[in-house]
Amino acid sequence: MGKKQNEIQKTGLGRVLLSRFYRKKFLESFTEVSDIDAVVEQSLEPLPKLAAAASTTLISLSEPGSVPDETTTPEEARKQQKQEEALHASNLRVPRHPLWTPNMSADELNASETQVFLTWRRSLAR
Repeated sequence: MGKKQNEIQKTGLGRVLLSRFYRKKFLESFTEVSDIDAVVEQSLEPLPKLAAAASTTLISLSEPGSVPDETTTPEEARKQQKQEEALHASNLRVPRHPLWTPNMSADELNASETQVFLTWRRSLAR
């Protein structure tokens, strides 16, 4: 039979090592700050920069000609982006599995799927 819970010793080398480990972690996570005003000022410095960056629109640099001029308004940039998306919408189709019948073997199905996928990839490359 096993020992009862109240008979198990709560001392020993393992217990000491664990307690030291947790005590050490707790003390390392505590940082003493003598000049709290300086710390607060340092943490608030990037806020105006972040606010200014959030108000600007993000620009995709995927194509060299896609960067709008500084004179372009955000509405004009959105219209231009929608026109470019509509231009390439036909290329953004999802490849589908080829037709199959229950009497097709696994190798035939795999070969036809590979062929359809390669055709789709080639159409994207054009």
